[in-house]
Amino acid sequence: FNILNAGFESEAFAVGARKADITLVNKINEAFHELYREGTFQKIANKWFGEDVATEEVKSK
Repeated sequence: FNILNAGFESEAFAVGARKADITLVNKINEAFHELYREGTFQKIANKWFGEDVATEEVKSK
């Protein structure tokens, strides 16, 4: 995993998947929600990005 200085510092992050991979996308989203609920998401974000980078969608479930 590499962090690139591409001028997107104020943008939300993304995980890429094909449109047809609905099950995969749902599982990724649920994993983000679970990681956030248990606090692991924030620990990882703080380690790599220096702050909680979760979107409101991740935080809301």
